[in-house]
Amino acid sequence: MTRVASTRLGRGVRKRRAKRGELRAAIYKVLAGGKAARPADIVRMLSKVGYETASDPKVFYNTVYLALKKDRDIRKIGKGFRLKK
Repeated sequence: MTRVASTRLGRGVRKRRAKRGELRAAIYKVLAGGKAARPADIVRMLSKVGYETASDPKVFYNTVYLALKKDRDIRKIGKGFRLKK
């Protein structure tokens, strides 16, 4: 049995991790319009504002949701999350 292919699978170029506060800044850009957005919509819009992630989509959704709940300047309302005025 040869292991040539299996030993090289995990040795690709890794993407860099985001700097501290980069996700928060990107979320603020998404919510800057003043409208409420659901976490799933925010996750979709983050790539449009230039935030790249190498995470699994489920893990990234959870990360975004926890960041939204933790931030004191973001308020949860019935339709989703929005910036406090």
